[in-house]
Amino acid sequence: MPLIISKILISHSDSLLSREESTAIKGLLIILIVLGHNKFFTTLTEPIQAMGYLYNFHIQSFFILPFLYGSKRLTWRRIGNSAIKLLWPYILVTTLLYVGYYVYFSDHSLHLAELFRLWGFGNGPLLMKFCGIQILWFLPAMFSLIIIKDYYYQSGHTMRLIVLLLSCIAMIPELFGIVYNRHLPLVQSLFEWTQWIPFSMFRAMSYLLLGVLIRRIIVSLSPGSIPSSLLWTTWTLLSVIYFGNVVVYNNNLFVNMALRLAFPVLFFIIINHYKAALGNLRILLRFGKNSYPIYLFHPFLGYILIVALEGFGDYVTWLQWLIAAVSMVTIIWLSLIAAEFLGRYQRIHNFIFPTRLSDIYKYKR
Repeated sequence: MPLIISKILISHSDSLLSREESTAIKGLLIILIVLGHNKFFTTLTEPIQAMGYLYNFHIQSFFILPFLYGSKRLTWRRIGNSAIKLLWPYILVTTLLYVGYYVYFSDHSLHLAELFRLWGFGNGPLLMKFCGIQILWFLPAMFSLIIIKDYYYQSGHTMRLIVLLLSCIAMIPELFGIVYNRHLPLVQSLFEWTQWIPFSMFRAMSYLLLGVLIRRIIVSLSPGSIPSSLLWTTWTLLSVIYFGNVVVYNNNLFVNMALRLAFPVLFFIIINHYKAALGNLRILLRFGKNSYPIYLFHPFLGYILIVALEGFGDYVTWLQWLIAAVSMVTIIWLSLIAAEFLGRYQRIHNFIFPTRLSDIYKYKR
């Protein structure tokens, strides 16, 4: 009875995670992100689409995680601090890449209108055109999601239903995936049109429904109510279905859609089951504490290795696998070392990764 009462008393503003648990989960997720962006690994595992397997849950999980923190009152101060934390690094990096990649390397003229579009929309096609990479879309999308999440929880019943309906619509391109969008004109048109909503807001909206649902599921679960054996048996079953669908059924659309919904839910149930143990793993705490700079650093380390090993496709198979394994360890550890090194220089770190406007002011002084 006390457990039931305590769960009823949990409000949407209460965090379901301790600081250590949250940091460790971010550490686990950033390792999975770096693995999913490893070109050597994804090339070798293309026949079974291991990258697609990770994309069933690892990116979604970063967007769902804030729902476990609870919501806070939406104020202009909070919006401003979120913008400084997430949009300022985005502006810095995209500006450097625009000038270095698009203007200097690709020999185009500099146009402020293009730069403002890049800052304001943050969609994949613009980032690929002007920066040569797409992964930075995550930052404006996370900024939008934080606002959408808090707005949802502060709204009345009718507005919540409307926002959830919009989230269902926004999930359509995500559930179908890029591959299917190209073969379904209506979905493709929706995907292309929504790219021009500021700050990747439409894509951020697609994670709301899962975030709300997963928080409710975790709140309702009692500690140890689901045996570990059942959790891992279910995860194994979903994994077998995924790889069987790839190899045997050539990516059946409806199976893929079901897995894109099931994997994130099960992933967070497992994470919730082991959150205390994860919070005690120092290595995950190190990665989680530095997950933000690691996210920005690791692609460039990967590109350096790709250029250095441009003949990778011609190597013998065993050497390719050796390179893939070594590159995974190298990229993640060098990213961590670079992040921790930057952290020693507090003023520079605060200027690149500020948490509030005063961090930038302090740097200038």
